[in-house]
Amino acid sequence: MFYHVYGVLIVLEPDVLPADSLPNVLLLFHVEHLLVEHLLQLFVCVVYAQLLERILLEYLEAKNVK
Repeated sequence: MFYHVYGVLIVLEPDVLPADSLPNVLLLFHVEHLLVEHLLQLFVCVVYAQLLERILLEYLEAKNVK
């Protein structure tokens, strides 16, 4: 019984060389860059909306217009 359980618990390592992981790393960096860029665009939109809201609440008057 022990040998049967021991044989099931053995993890075999593949005999192949690991694939080149550089393209995978570059892809992850690209995806992360796109995510950060998208989040920054959303942040800028929120800030612009708050700024415009404050400007629209004030009464703007033209002075010294000829």
